[in-house]
Amino acid sequence: METQEQLKQLKLNVTNIKSVLIKKNENRQKSEKKDDDQEKRKLSIKRKQEEDRAQLFWDTLSKSKYSSLVSRIDRETLGWNKEQVDSYRVRFEKRYKSLVDTLTEYNELNDVSAVRLQKFANRIINPIIVKDREFRSIVRIDGEECIEYDMSTGYASLLYTILDAITNNQRSNVDYNIVSRYWQENKDLPKYDFRVFLDEYGMCFGKNSIDFYHRIGMKLLNYIKNNFNLTEEDDFIQKAGALIQGKPYRNYIKDLVIRLINSHPHHYKNVRFIGGRFTFEELSTVLFTEEVTHFLNDIKFNKIYKDSSRRLWANASKMVMKQEVKVMRDIHNALIDSNIPYVSLHDGILVGKGRLSVVDAIVKSVVSKYRFVQFKYKL
Repeated sequence: METQEQLKQLKLNVTNIKSVLIKKNENRQKSEKKDDDQEKRKLSIKRKQEEDRAQLFWDTLSKSKYSSLVSRIDRETLGWNKEQVDSYRVRFEKRYKSLVDTLTEYNELNDVSAVRLQKFANRIINPIIVKDREFRSIVRIDGEECIEYDMSTGYASLLYTILDAITNNQRSNVDYNIVSRYWQENKDLPKYDFRVFLDEYGMCFGKNSIDFYHRIGMKLLNYIKNNFNLTEEDDFIQKAGALIQGKPYRNYIKDLVIRLINSHPHHYKNVRFIGGRFTFEELSTVLFTEEVTHFLNDIKFNKIYKDSSRRLWANASKMVMKQEVKVMRDIHNALIDSNIPYVSLHDGILVGKGRLSVVDAIVKSVVSKYRFVQFKYKL
């Protein structure tokens, strides 16, 4: 049963979502709508192709996944073949129509059927979140164009916050039930000391930080060069070095980091990563250090939450998501108190352009206590 505060947040999400699309669509010409829709399809197809291209280069996939991947890739362009593009276009248009229909059907403030709390970690789910990110550009709040304002390197920064709290016995701003589990009160020492990880990646979190996923990529590339006797002229090193600068590479590294945090190690027993060079455990140790790898395994193999609806190995993702929800609830409450409408996006929000400067000031004030968590936006 939702609390009054949670219902208040859900209703605000419904109120905001009711205002999107309707005003804009009343004044749009059919030709304008068609051009916009085609542009969104192109952006989505480009993003999906980049994801496939990066995965094809980096991963040794299972036979079924590899067959599925190569069946939609053109060998010369490394982009999708015509059949895949046509099939995706049809599915894209159906998803777009479904979103429009859902948003235009709201007629009651109390209609929260499409805006709900996810039981696993109490995230707010709404129709915008579950559809393609390209659709977010159509959102209007009070008839105004919106800006996506989200957590920078969200998942990794939240994990970093938790590891710092355990290492330094920080009791505030984290779920202390989890932190205390990994602290030996009688010895006044943490069961795990993550200082190597915290020191190595400290430059990636907080103000004026460098990109965490780029840092991970450079560490991985240097490790391969130093431990697999490869030179700068090696074909793999040249391709990898070029990809480090591109978004497809960053997206793959981001996906890889999330998999290392979330996934059960045993699920990847027969999979080797990065051109067949690493097992799941080896890769986690290289990138996250041995201490963090052991901690994540401990989280995944022991019962630390009362909720038994998910398997134990989902504990790690639940731990990070609950920290995300803690941060975002603080932001939601501050925006509600200031009467600023928004649409929740898990680790971010959509807000009207005209309110951006006020929202930026509010969010920075709220998250200052979390130290390593930062938010960003793109105009």
